Amino acid sequence: MTDVAASPPPAKASAFHELEVLWVRHWTDRLFSFAIARPEDFRFRS
Repeated sequence: MTDVAASPPPAKASAFHELEVLWVRHWTDRLFSFAIARPEDFRFRS
C-alpha cells in the first residue's frame, strides 16, 4: 500500500454573486435580455 497525500477538496463556489448589470432590453412584458459585467474568474462549468 502506498501513502498518497490527499489534496483538499476544491473550495465550493457560492450560490450567489453580486454583478453589475450593464443593460436590459424588454422584448415583451415577460421576456427580456440582459448583459452583466463578469469578472475574469467567473466561469461557467457543466
